[in-house]
Amino acid sequence: MATATNGTAGPMINRRIDPALDRRRLILFFAGLIVLYVGVLLITRPVLGGGEAELEKFVVGVMLAPTVGAILACVFGPGLIRFGMPSW
Repeated sequence: MATATNGTAGPMINRRIDPALDRRRLILFFAGLIVLYVGVLLITRPVLGGGEAELEKFVVGVMLAPTVGAILACVFGPGLIRFGMPSW
């Protein structure tokens, strides 16, 4: 077991995987997701029932929204982005 370097007794906790920060990470992720969704819809203003041409206007922005949310959680969370199969 590693001890803290500042002289205090107790285990060193890695902030990037600290479960106490999970709520903050989730809030940042979903806030980024929702803000990007709304932003893409406001910028592109697709017409309902407009067919594929209207869908193509905002589909890339909607696909990028989870990436933006994950990056926000990683940078400001601080969090850890894991790709692939879950390891738990």
